Amino acid sequence: MDEQLHRPLRVAQFIATRPGDAARGPAVFMNPDDARKRLLSDGELAWVYGPRRHELATVHLDPAMLPLHGGVEAGERDVDTPVVRALYQSVNYIQEVGSADGLRYPRYGNAPNAEAVQRRMAALEGAEASVLLASGMGATACALLALLRPGDHIVASSWIYGGTRALLETEFASLGIEVSLVDPLEVRVWRRAIRRNTRVVFLETPVNPTCRVLDLKPVSYICKQSGIALVVDATFASPINFRPIEQDADVSIHSATKYLNGHHDVLGGVVSGTAQYIEEVRRKMMMWGQAPDPFAAWLLERGLKTLDVRVQRHNANAMRVAQWAEGFKEIRRVHYPGLPSHPDHAIAKRTLDGFGGMMAIEVGGG
Repeated sequence: MDEQLHRPLRVAQFIATRPGDAARGPAVFMNPDDARKRLLSDGELAWVYGPRRHELATVHLDPAMLPLHGGVEAGERDVDTPVVRALYQSVNYIQEVGSADGLRYPRYGNAPNAEAVQRRMAALEGAEASVLLASGMGATACALLALLRPGDHIVASSWIYGGTRALLETEFASLGIEVSLVDPLEVRVWRRAIRRNTRVVFLETPVNPTCRVLDLKPVSYICKQSGIALVVDATFASPINFRPIEQDADVSIHSATKYLNGHHDVLGGVVSGTAQYIEEVRRKMMMWGQAPDPFAAWLLERGLKTLDVRVQRHNANAMRVAQWAEGFKEIRRVHYPGLPSHPDHAIAKRTLDGFGGMMAIEVGGG
């Protein structure tokens, strides 16, 4: 590879070189060891990082309990406190005269209901911080815009959600951001696609709608060598089945509209990563008007409480349906990573904690 690609990454307002490099600034990159240190040997969460105004909290939870209790602050489970968090629909909050400290405003993403969800998602993802946005597309756009500037280059998998592809090929192009789409199965293609101005590698796994499962290890290795952020959309898995940051990704994105909420009544998206990077995503969210409504955040917290139970049932039911569908001659092919016939079954077994509730079916006869 061109040794220019091994240079330390440009230090901008919000990006620093990889951990261990001499120049350190606000970091988008998270040392994978730091993510793994969050998990005790018995699988319990050791600690989670809350957003600003909150101290580092120590909790001990089984991972299955994180959607219900992750990121809980001291005092939230005291006697006489409500089991269900109140809805804070207010747009305005009383502010100390002459001070901007602790300013709350829903467009800043720091209203109480949004902050509760963000703490919980950071715990679920094994991330320093998370930010909740108004939609999955808003989350993807702000996550990438926090890393890219006009003249920069992004390499993306060609196997991505159609809305994301349109965002990259039309909107990002109009902002002067160069985009290359590559075959995600060919490691050498990823490597060849990287340029001197490449700042981000973006992929989706499991893939919508074919449920292909990509191996992050070789792509992450290339990104580390080149000082490039690896951003992963893991919506099709949910954090119960797959946590990209634990597998060397720098940023994880989820559409909260899907598994996270689970009740067909919330539009939302979540971005997780380092605390300093998330602050830049938050700034983009503020400027582009992508903050969530407090009621949506309240509903999402309700949905998260049953996330583990729902996803485990999704996993079990989808496997049975996939096995049943494979037995029909009228069905040409069943795309489900839990089936041995799936081309990525071995990767899925190694990288996922569950195969998910989504599948695609090809019907014979056109």
